[in-house]
Amino acid sequence: MIEYVHIPEDEEIQAAGGSYRIKEEILNYKDKDVLYLISEAHGPLSFCGGGCLSAGGIFIKGRIVEWKTSNDKAEFVSKLEAIEDKREQEEIREVIKAKHKTSSIHF
Repeated sequence: MIEYVHIPEDEEIQAAGGSYRIKEEILNYKDKDVLYLISEAHGPLSFCGGGCLSAGGIFIKGRIVEWKTSNDKAEFVSKLEAIEDKREQEEIREVIKAKHKTSSIHF
């Protein structure tokens, strides 16, 4: 069982060389909800005159077992089940790839 601590979606997270935001989405797959995250990163590039490039990826976190309960730190936590079956991973990857037009999808 995976305990996932939810990150506030409206919060820009600072990291070395830039920042990023996380957006949570849910995919219904075989009558079970699957949580995945969309990451959009922003960082300075030397070849674009100090401008920024948007990049990101999609991260499949798992099947939702229990959704957004509070822990003792007043954070929202969900319990997830890892998706380990390679065939299911590929089917989920194809659905998300078609929806978001990206191949940067990680389990």
